[in-house]
Amino acid sequence: MRQFDQLPADIQKYILDSLPSVQHRIALAQTCKAWHRPAITSAYHAVRFACHDASHHSRALAMLSPENAGLKHIRHLMLVPAQAECEPGEVDPAMTEVFGLFSYLLPAHTLLSLRSVGPLKAR
Repeated sequence: MRQFDQLPADIQKYILDSLPSVQHRIALAQTCKAWHRPAITSAYHAVRFACHDASHHSRALAMLSPENAGLKHIRHLMLVPAQAECEPGEVDPAMTEVFGLFSYLLPAHTLLSLRSVGPLKAR
């Protein structure tokens, strides 16, 4: 029987893509050294960053630490802004902070797509 790290990369990706959630991929990365790199790469390939309330915002910003090695694997980023109660046309301060951190922490040459769901300005 072959070890996981001896399987072709496309087979590794197929196995990891069949896991039901990102949390499963991260748990798998913490299970075994052979699974770590492919599982982290898969877990961070497409990230949906949602900021709906202050507690969620704090947890998400903690994930944006420079020590988080998974950030270098982000290829597709989707931002879901909070529906903060600001005046029309006013920039959502949470999204301003998030954009600043992403622009500082993500290698510009690796990000393939950046999308926003809804307006980036608060309503």
